[in-house]
Amino acid sequence: MHDIRSWTFPAGIGVPPPAGRYAHATAVGATLYVTGQLPVDPGTGVLVPGGVVEHTQRVLANLFRVLELVGSSPGRVVAARSFLRHESDFAAYDAVFGEAFPDRLPSRTTVVVAGFAVPGALVEIDLVAAL
Repeated sequence: MHDIRSWTFPAGIGVPPPAGRYAHATAVGATLYVTGQLPVDPGTGVLVPGGVVEHTQRVLANLFRVLELVGSSPGRVVAARSFLRHESDFAAYDAVFGEAFPDRLPSRTTVVVAGFAVPGALVEIDLVAAL
């Protein structure tokens, strides 16, 4: 039987608090599942200004902070699921994503969606990583 652990972080710790009833991350054994992050500034709780580049940078910063808080790191990410609002944003998003993983790219799925829980958001990403 694998040990299952979850982490939910309060405001003020460097990641936006959950907008609903879910954990920031859940681990089953040594596999970590990080909940999708939106481009929300953890200090203000509002959508960051800018386009898909700025939104992708904020999403990755939020995700990487969760990894740090639970004892993992970007280098331990094995898979990502990415959701884009506009297909035309793919190249810019892809460039930022690639810069965030300079040593080894994780597996990834990217789909275009109709919208997000935060109006105006252009990207959401969730991760699977090793602890």
